[in-house]
Amino acid sequence: MTDPHSCLILDWNGVISTRVPGTADDRQVMPGAVESLSQLLRNHFPPQRVFIVSTSKRSPEATRQRFKQFDIQERVGIFPDHLFIVDTLDEKVAMARELGGTHAVDNDPKVLLKMSWMKVRVLFRPKIAVEEVLAIDRTIRPAFDWRAAQSKLITDLCHSA
Repeated sequence: MTDPHSCLILDWNGVISTRVPGTADDRQVMPGAVESLSQLLRNHFPPQRVFIVSTSKRSPEATRQRFKQFDIQERVGIFPDHLFIVDTLDEKVAMARELGGTHAVDNDPKVLLKMSWMKVRVLFRPKIAVEEVLAIDRTIRPAFDWRAAQSKLITDLCHSA
């Protein structure tokens, strides 16, 4: 069941897009992302309430190009004008708040720690020890792949319905 008040905020790099192993800058869609996100948008989050908010140290245009190249709108249902690229982590947090984010999936614990107002914060494929993050904030939920992230988001939506 879709909750019209829930708003999903996603990171791009390391969550939807990942580096192709053995290359310097080639990118691919994160395994499982298309299937999980498609189901989340079809069954739990209205497409008009799903946003990608990402920082870009390089070229924001390269991120936009990959969004088109990976055909995210057609394959997942996220609109191109729902892709926001900002310069800093603080801008990312501010944008997520401005958009009304209630649920977030990010691979940076610093971002999730600053989004304490969110109902659900999923730390995707943590690069640091999960225990370190949980020692700071036990409400952040680690997920090592998209199936686990999807499950954590759906569990919350089902319990709050």
